[in-house]
Amino acid sequence: MNGFMSRLRNFMSGRNGMDELTVAVMIFGILLSFVSRIFGWSWLLLPGYAGFCYCVFRMLSRNIYKRRKENMVIASIAQKLKSDIKIYRRRYAERKTFRYFKCPKCKNWLKVPKGRGKIDIRCAKCAEHMVKTV
Repeated sequence: MNGFMSRLRNFMSGRNGMDELTVAVMIFGILLSFVSRIFGWSWLLLPGYAGFCYCVFRMLSRNIYKRRKENMVIASIAQKLKSDIKIYRRRYAERKTFRYFKCPKCKNWLKVPKGRGKIDIRCAKCAEHMVKTV
């Protein structure tokens, strides 16, 4: 068994291996295959198998720089999505005590306490004034 593991280790040296994007594509492929088997949608197997082939390509690729660059792009998109979800969750939790307005000039979100009536709001970023009813 040690001989096989050392040959495998030598084969994989200098290759990309598993990263976050490969794992995500593999999970997506498994889900597509699972759904296609449950509902009998054979046309859904093709994207699932294509995902598996792409995973194998990424794992065996020797162009590590390019694979890491692809992974970083997807990781930044995922981070932005997580950040947006966190912001919307916070806004939803504070919906009874605060209102949010978008500045018409710089598009910055402004947080204003509810129950103040008609107030003059000044954007902290661009100093734009607006009158809103809260």
